[in-house]
Amino acid sequence: MVHLVIPAEQVKNDVTIEAQLQSQVVKLLELYLDRYRPLLLSGASSSLFPNTSGRPKSRHTLAQQIKKFVRRECGLQVNMHLFRHFGAAHYLSDHPGDYGTMRLVLGHTSFDSTTRAYCGTETVAAMRQFDEHVLRLRAQLTSDCTPKACRRSRRAVNNPRSREER
Repeated sequence: MVHLVIPAEQVKNDVTIEAQLQSQVVKLLELYLDRYRPLLLSGASSSLFPNTSGRPKSRHTLAQQIKKFVRRECGLQVNMHLFRHFGAAHYLSDHPGDYGTMRLVLGHTSFDSTTRAYCGTETVAAMRQFDEHVLRLRAQLTSDCTPKACRRSRRAVNNPRSREER
């Protein structure tokens, strides 16, 4: 288990980022450290992403290299902020309205920042979840009643007068 901490003074909004890396991420990190990072070095370095002299790559250099790689391999024009946005939008499509989790993941100091940025992006997913909920209720109602009781229930729902008589 690896615990990642980025101190507040190294983060844009002065909020410490803490994460426990999942085993799949740790395996990828170990692969990079064992196999690929040594190819970047000519000497010793404590930097995770070193430049040719062993010092840490600048954020700008690393961002440009990733941008260039994605463009070459996928044909997409991206920037680093788009990775955050894509991750948040993808999460919210599976968990509509869960802005609290995204606020924490993105390190937003304000709930309003997250809501303003993402509210409405998951409307289709919310409608899908609502439809699935209604269909589950409908299936449960159908499976819970006998044929005769179901016929009576359907008549009552479909006939407004029978509802008034009750």
